[in-house]
Amino acid sequence: HAPSLGLADISEPEVSLAASAEQNQKAEPTEFFRSSRRRSYAYHYQGSHETVTHKSAADIFMEKLQGAMIGFFLFIIGFPVLWFNEQRQAKMEILYARAARIARTDVSSAKVDPQYERCLVHMQGETTTSEQLQEQILGADIKVRNCAHLRSCTEMLQWSETCKEEEKDDNYGGKETIRRYSYSQEWMANAVDSDSFNDRNYQNPMPPCELGFRTKTANRVAFGEFTLPEALVSRLSTWKTCTSESTIDRSRPQLDEMGGSIAQLNLMGDHLVTGSGNDVGDLRIVFEKVLCGPATVLAVQSGGSFEPMGQAADISADGKVIRASGLQEPLNPGSQNVGIDFDSDAGSFSCCKACGLVGAVMESNESLFEIKEAHESAKGMLESAASAQNCCHLIGKYGGWLMMVIGLNLIFNPFPALFRFIPFVGTYMEHFVGWLTGAVAFLLGSTLASLTVAVAWLYARPAKSIQYFVVALGLISGIYYLAGTYGESA
Repeated sequence: HAPSLGLADISEPEVSLAASAEQNQKAEPTEFFRSSRRRSYAYHYQGSHETVTHKSAADIFMEKLQGAMIGFFLFIIGFPVLWFNEQRQAKMEILYARAARIARTDVSSAKVDPQYERCLVHMQGETTTSEQLQEQILGADIKVRNCAHLRSCTEMLQWSETCKEEEKDDNYGGKETIRRYSYSQEWMANAVDSDSFNDRNYQNPMPPCELGFRTKTANRVAFGEFTLPEALVSRLSTWKTCTSESTIDRSRPQLDEMGGSIAQLNLMGDHLVTGSGNDVGDLRIVFEKVLCGPATVLAVQSGGSFEPMGQAADISADGKVIRASGLQEPLNPGSQNVGIDFDSDAGSFSCCKACGLVGAVMESNESLFEIKEAHESAKGMLESAASAQNCCHLIGKYGGWLMMVIGLNLIFNPFPALFRFIPFVGTYMEHFVGWLTGAVAFLLGSTLASLTVAVAWLYARPAKSIQYFVVALGLISGIYYLAGTYGESA
């Protein structure tokens, strides 16, 4: 145990490198910071590094207070997340129902038919492009045709640090945290700063070129006689490795971006690798492409292209999709003295701004704009879109619920932490009271989440709203039962 080693206290913080360890033997601890409130020691093992940090009861209580402030923010943000998430789900269900009624199915992509202008169309066809996409990295060159995207990924073999923590309570309300750092070699698409490692014996070299992904996209991708908009082209994502199609110029030495010499690239499996591929600093490159081919589109025909069907769009008597009306911007306001530079959110409360931001994020892309890289029926396309939306809805629902429960738990945490100031039994009392506050946070957070969801559905689908009101009522009963049971015990 580090404090029993008799190291002298120092009045000022001191930082020093830890002594190296003998093979398979623990070294003497190096004290890199020690004060009356916090003490830290570092140990070295073969291939690993360990630090021991001690916190007093006062330190832990202050951390709980800081966590309570974060919890308050999470708790407040959980309400708009749940509200706008349910509003979005209700709007999307209405949108899919309208789309099922007005969609023109099996429309030919071989010609732009004016009778389907502004109609929601289901088309099957082939994507094509006449462009050639090219990429060159460290002497490796690749050219592909009839591809919507060409992507390269450059990685470097680097040291990576992993930390595992273990906490132990002492008899005086304090806590000892043991952090064990281990190091391993991993292929990384970003440069890892080894100067931040706890053990400086593991060093990563500077990358000889830019690491990461680089993507090139065809300027025009055709779909029969139509041109796919950029938003649909970006959704083409069936990647296939094409590294073997690249060529390497071996007539000249390979140079990095700084003009330095590097090892020659060699094809190993699906990658081009420098050196043996087993040494820190080695590079590997992979090329991938998205081939044009069979595709299905479900969108609004607009001229020789497509646009999304928004949930706020109007439908004419003959099934045409009309863009949602709104305020029109003044013509060429830059050259005319028209309009006032006014921020409608100026002077509003910051919480309202945060809720508005959450609403903007949750309500984005409320439209039907689908493409699939295969021939699919109209029903299959609509079911696929609805399935993806249901998945997003579940993530938003459970995310908002967790924000409220975790936020309340963080808000309650300072109360059980007060028991740490009681010697010997304080930590046990904290764990017991913490379990109680955690249960209350779960029940109260779940209740408020259910009420928020119920109110959000009250207008769109009252029957569904009643289900959540019943769940909230059951949770409230659980809170009263829990309070009565432990009240009698007390």
